[in-house]
Amino acid sequence: MEDIPREPHPRENQTFDVVVVGSGFGGSVAAYRLAEAGLSVCLLERGRRYPPGTFARSAAEASRTLWDPSEGLHGLYDLWSFRHTDAIVSSGLGGGSLIYANVLLRMDPQWFYSQVPGEDPRPWPVSRDQLEQHYAAVEGMLTPKRYPTAYASITPKPRQFAAAAADMGETAVSPPLAITFAEDPLRPTVFDDGSDNIHGVPRIECRRSGQCDVGCNNGSKNTLDLTYLSKINNENASIYSDCEVKSFAREDQLWQIGYVHHDPPDVQRVREDKPTPRTIRARALVLAAGTFGTNFLLMKNRASLPELSDRIGQGFSGNGDFLGFLTRGSGPVAPANGPVITSTIRRPDWADDGNGTRPADAPLGHYVQDGGYPGLLEWFTELAPPTGIVRRGASLAVARLRQKLTGAPPINVSKKIAVLLNEGRQSANIMPLLAMGRDAPDTTLKLKRGFLDLEQGPGSAEYVRQVRITLKGLAAALGANYHDYMSTAFSRFITVHPLGGAAMAASPDLGVVDEFGRVFGYEHDHLLVMDGSIMPGPVGPNPSLTIAALADRCTDQLIADLSSPAGHD
Repeated sequence: MEDIPREPHPRENQTFDVVVVGSGFGGSVAAYRLAEAGLSVCLLERGRRYPPGTFARSAAEASRTLWDPSEGLHGLYDLWSFRHTDAIVSSGLGGGSLIYANVLLRMDPQWFYSQVPGEDPRPWPVSRDQLEQHYAAVEGMLTPKRYPTAYASITPKPRQFAAAAADMGETAVSPPLAITFAEDPLRPTVFDDGSDNIHGVPRIECRRSGQCDVGCNNGSKNTLDLTYLSKINNENASIYSDCEVKSFAREDQLWQIGYVHHDPPDVQRVREDKPTPRTIRARALVLAAGTFGTNFLLMKNRASLPELSDRIGQGFSGNGDFLGFLTRGSGPVAPANGPVITSTIRRPDWADDGNGTRPADAPLGHYVQDGGYPGLLEWFTELAPPTGIVRRGASLAVARLRQKLTGAPPINVSKKIAVLLNEGRQSANIMPLLAMGRDAPDTTLKLKRGFLDLEQGPGSAEYVRQVRITLKGLAAALGANYHDYMSTAFSRFITVHPLGGAAMAASPDLGVVDEFGRVFGYEHDHLLVMDGSIMPGPVGPNPSLTIAALADRCTDQLIADLSSPAGHD
């Protein structure tokens, strides 16, 4: 498949039916659907392309994996650090799918409402029933599969997790994973010679290497660039990477979109000269730059949007993300063996029984999933904390010195080095745990001196308490020590699933967009948001599939709006 377009960016003042900003689970779905409907589409992605085989692995490469163009960094990871919260999002063609753990779970039917302590529950503008066909459409493209038995039989992690869950009275299940698995996990083969993807690079079935969150160099992940964007109608769509949108305004019945084209260096970090501003035009504009990116763009360009709801930035949620670690358990976990996530449990929510009133001591629903990481990181975990390896290294040094001073017989260096490495027991027995669920969407995003800031709400304390009980219960079941990110990193939250800020609602008094992602006040001007920022609250499970399903539904309406006589005004 030809890698298009050949030009690095659109022509100045080129006009399209739709410009889509961002290529994550909202933008890629929208661009594909719009092109299939025969509309001319321009997708602008600020990050670069990452064909399989180009994700960083060496220390030199890793030093350039962060995103800050002003400092010469054009990498995959965009790290946000607020006063009490850290966040990790992606910058690259394919958006968050490049670094997520492949889990595609549908949102629980009972959880389609938002709950802030002290307020009545507020139903979402859409229901699970309205999303069913859109869930199915996304699953048909990303083809998720549960972790195969043949793989699980040679992967210790899911067995350990299942045993711990059973001890707590829970049943661990394998969630649907957007990964291409081999029939024989010991003999993965090439399943795409490059002719079926936009990068023209061969793809290999899953090798159980724990690379999911750092970019899969095998291409076994069914990421958005390898699925939606590889199947897009090239006659109707142009896909541009390294193009970052900065501004937009309505003029002469068209959106004027200002962007810059980055020219990232191939080898070394070079501070970028101020890029030349460029402009393209469109009948419709879809913002899908991710929760932080879209909120920032809407706030930064608010002077051009006088009708924008005052609710912009409100209702942010980290989807209840909470990171814990189990160490020194009773059996090997082998976190680098298998995909990052293989198993999940679901803890109940008070709304599961259909009761519309929340009791004071109500359980707050959450999911917990096992974690993993690439084998390279096992070397770091053997060195942290360093006390053990220093002690073992000192033993080797003393033996060497004694031999030199006393003329003692030769020492068994092989044995001493094996002891030094401690059989890898420390790294083999670490299990990261990721919890996510029903936190309170009471945090606010705002601009502070031109930068995005986050004001943490207080309403998730009870949720965090209940999550910790679950994680500590899993640790006890495995005979492991428990640590969490909050206790080891200066009491900070970390999220990889930022949601909200441009929430969908029934009116502009309650949110920023309607149930179809149309920005209130600009519905007839075709300004839409299609990413995680439109969530009115936490999804609960991993939100990627729900974001994509909502984008699929929103795109249906946009196609209808643009096809109507009013849509051609």
